[in-house]
Amino acid sequence: MIVWLASYPRSGNTLLRTVLYQCFGIGSYSDEIDPSVRLRVALTDSAEALFGHRELDESWDNFYVRASSSNQLFTIKTHQYPRDNQKAIYVIRDGRQALVSYRKFHQDFLGDRQSSLLQLIFGLDYYGGWSAHYEAWAINRPDTLVVHFEDLARGENFTIEALAEHLGYTGKLRPWNNPFHRLNQDNPTFFREGKLTWEKDDLWNDFFDGVFFQLHGHLMEKLGYANKLTVAHAMMQMPLELKNLVALVKDFASKNRELSHVCDERQKVIEGLKRTCDERLAVIEELKQACDERLALIETLNERLAWEQ
Repeated sequence: MIVWLASYPRSGNTLLRTVLYQCFGIGSYSDEIDPSVRLRVALTDSAEALFGHRELDESWDNFYVRASSSNQLFTIKTHQYPRDNQKAIYVIRDGRQALVSYRKFHQDFLGDRQSSLLQLIFGLDYYGGWSAHYEAWAINRPDTLVVHFEDLARGENFTIEALAEHLGYTGKLRPWNNPFHRLNQDNPTFFREGKLTWEKDDLWNDFFDGVFFQLHGHLMEKLGYANKLTVAHAMMQMPLELKNLVALVKDFASKNRELSHVCDERQKVIEGLKRTCDERLAVIEELKQACDERLALIETLNERLAWEQ
């Protein structure tokens, strides 16, 4: 079976993997199949060993089918939207911190594919928006355990125990020793300082604050990262015309996400049909080869009969 280790990018997914490996001895895989991104991030073997990374030794499609039908536990990191109803652990972080960190990731690793901070706030990104991502994983999915980045970083006992129960782990729990400093020394650009409370970054200003809280204020309140006063203050800085514009762009981003989802689904169908065609073509080639061999044999027999006559 699979337990997905899900999060919006830069929200503590690798931290979760580290906790599972350090405390439970459970390694994990990743469904990140874009080799260009992995090449640019370039994590070392020693860094990956600290959070228990496992490499696939087969195609992703074959691995997914095998892991889904197995009685063995497979934990898989993902930033994708849910592809099935199997168990999941979802890491949530203050949306402002996640977005600022994700913007820096774009600057450092994605080159001409990077998005601006405003685009990321609106969800005009491959992984969609911060609120929509959470809602896709945490709403109406009874087998999803939501954990907070801050509780993971502190190694809170109630969080470790909740993880063990959700995974069905009954073995001995190892003490949590956060290896962040070793990871940071290995790759300081990727493993940035994970602050546990919000501090306004140089990238963030009152304009971004207003747009962010208009789009994500409801979830920030729900998760305890902001109160009504904070949201109201941010919204007061927004003129009515700007609020209307934000609403229009939000609608556009939502429709763009829906269209992307439809395109992704159709692409999967196309790839499935191509695999089927390739498999049938291989069978046809085998049959043709067998027919050619039999024809050659028949011709040889005919030649011998003609010679004997």
